[in-house]
Parts: sequence; C-alpha cells; structure tokens
Amino acid sequence: MLFGTLLILIFIALYLTLYKGLPGKGWQKGLFFGLMIGFIKAVPEAFNQWMIFEYPNILILLQLINTLVGLMFFGIVLGFIFDKFKVIKIEG
Repeated sequence: MLFGTLLILIFIALYLTLYKGLPGKGWQKGLFFGLMIGFIKAVPEAFNQWMIFEYPNILILLQLINTLVGLMFFGIVLGFIFDKFKVIKIEG
C-alpha cells in the first residue's frame, strides 16, 4: 500500500511537470497522460511477464488491459480535479 501511494505521488508530480506539454484541456489532458503512463508502465510489465513466467497469455493480456484502463481512469480523474479546482494557473 505504501508503494502504491508513493507511485501515485510520483505520477501526480510527473503530471505537474508535463502539464503544459499535454494536449487538450481538463479531463482530455488527464486521458492523454493516463494513456502515456499506461503504455510506459503496462506494456513492459506485460512483456516481462510473458518472457519470464509461464502465465496463460489471456491472463497477461487481461492484466495489460486492466492496467491501461485503470491508469486512463486515474488520468481522467486527475485532469478533471486539476481543472475543476484550478490547481494549476497558467499565466500569460
């Protein structure tokens, strides 16, 4: 649980760092961020499991899809919250 919390904090810090470069507004920024993080995290993880362990391919695929959907949802919620509560103010 501690590692999960730390990972979420790292994702939020990364979102803040990349905020200006993400396309769209509000939840769209979050969706793009979630997809980006999802592919960076989930695809190598699934490939690693496929190469090392003898899991059924369907379970690896299911975990890959589950991680992608979960991080997309996380990104959308993050983008919505940041937009709704004006967490970031862009000047200029």
